[in-house]
Amino acid sequence: MRLELLPAGKGLSQLRTGYRRPLLALSALAALVLLITCTNVGNLMMVRNAARRRELTIRVALGAGRRRLILQYFVEGVLVAAAGGACAIAVARWGVSIILSMLPLVSAPEGLTFHADARVLGFAAAASLLSALLFGLVPAWRATAVDLEGTLKSNQGGTAPAGTRRLGRALVACQVGLSILLLVGAGLFVQTLRNLVRHDVGFKPDSLLQVTLDTRGSGYRQGQVGPLYRLLHERISAIPGVRSVAAIRNGVMQGSLSRGMTSLPGRTLERGESWDTANVGPGFFETLGIPVLRGRVFSATDYANSQPVVVISEQFAKRYFPSQDPVGILVGDGTVQIIGVVADAQLATVRRETQPMMYHMIADDVDRISALEIRAAGDTDPLARALREEVRRVNPRLFIDVRTMRRQIDTELSTERIVAATSAFFSLLGLLLASIGIFGVASYTVAQKTNELGIRMALGAGRWSVIRESLRDTMLVFVAGLAAGIVAALLAVRFTASFISELLFGLTAADAANVAAAIVVMIVVALAACVLPARRATRIDPLTAIRHE
Repeated sequence: MRLELLPAGKGLSQLRTGYRRPLLALSALAALVLLITCTNVGNLMMVRNAARRRELTIRVALGAGRRRLILQYFVEGVLVAAAGGACAIAVARWGVSIILSMLPLVSAPEGLTFHADARVLGFAAAASLLSALLFGLVPAWRATAVDLEGTLKSNQGGTAPAGTRRLGRALVACQVGLSILLLVGAGLFVQTLRNLVRHDVGFKPDSLLQVTLDTRGSGYRQGQVGPLYRLLHERISAIPGVRSVAAIRNGVMQGSLSRGMTSLPGRTLERGESWDTANVGPGFFETLGIPVLRGRVFSATDYANSQPVVVISEQFAKRYFPSQDPVGILVGDGTVQIIGVVADAQLATVRRETQPMMYHMIADDVDRISALEIRAAGDTDPLARALREEVRRVNPRLFIDVRTMRRQIDTELSTERIVAATSAFFSLLGLLLASIGIFGVASYTVAQKTNELGIRMALGAGRWSVIRESLRDTMLVFVAGLAAGIVAALLAVRFTASFISELLFGLTAADAANVAAAIVVMIVVALAACVLPARRATRIDPLTAIRHE
């Protein structure tokens, strides 16, 4: 037994419970994108500042202090960050609308607001200021470390010093490493969604409708629900296009199943051992398309039977009756008979692995039925309209929800869809920024080596030799970032495995195929970013390059 204590001051919310971990994971991915952006902008600012070295040197010669110059660059960085923050707030309005459209909510719960209030604006301002600190101070510090005499004598005031070039390459390597982290995280969530979509739930969701009625909210009292469902069952079965109808106590794929425990002959159950139970009516297995493996399933004649009967799943039979046929065995102190074994099926949620299941038959006068499962013979859309009309004829005040089982499963996977879509967007954005950084390093290297490459080509160097020489520094930067990213990804997986394990399905956080795929994607993007600089290097005119300064 577990006892969970929650602070009452924060209130109790199922939304918080269901979305806390996914939102934390997405926040971590968003922070990675912010870091990649900051390193990218910082690198661009260092290149821009290199072209202003002569201007800075003249300012210093005229008496400007280093603090004043750093303050100037910091103000420029704050302006850039403020403009980015303002654009982000505008874009976030559409982003929030897109995310909310993926939630299985008819409307936003009371008290849960999504507009930009003072807290959101304050957070955006703080994030923008932090970004300005991240990408503004280091370039400003490097740019204001000028050699007064050497720069004034040199005619290459637009060339970055060696220390600045090394720092720029280190920032690009950081972008590559952070992009690997993003790709690994996004790959885990996208594969989880794919595994869940492809997962066999054990029944046939196509052409299956579920009608859920809120009888309590509609004013029905004890003793009135059973006759209502019998009437609905009779009238719905008569609708053209309805193949079969069955009742269930808790709706399918609504995350609610009871846990059961009863005595089993010849077996002592461990403390706390139990299994899933479901209360269903006659025709349930035929309606859902769950195969019958042995024995039989519930029928209307079982209502007149004085002995209660149950049906068990295949996994239940293998676990508790591995060496015998369970059909006919009496359980529960010899009062309940097992009449059949059916294939395993997941009725509560797609996310959980299949558990042993025992099906009980709903009593004829039960008041705790919550849904009807309807197998359609053809198209479900016109049948859904006919179902709503038939229920309104019975009672126009009934709160009704009619949806296909495919839609119900999609609703069940809404969290995974949000995480997969958002993480994929973040990873693509990170890849784009990293490719820009790699392209910048490759282009800058080719520009700096124009004279050298022209001499090599004049002396007869081949095309591949020129490409190899022009991209050597870029490849070293990329390999360093790739190695750092792989190590960081492995460390992140190790320290966050317990946190994200609940968000994954069908794979582990340390999935080798996922890491390998992230590496391959990063290599392809890096090669694509180097294509234009490599082509430019092979098209250098030797005569023009020799005169290049």
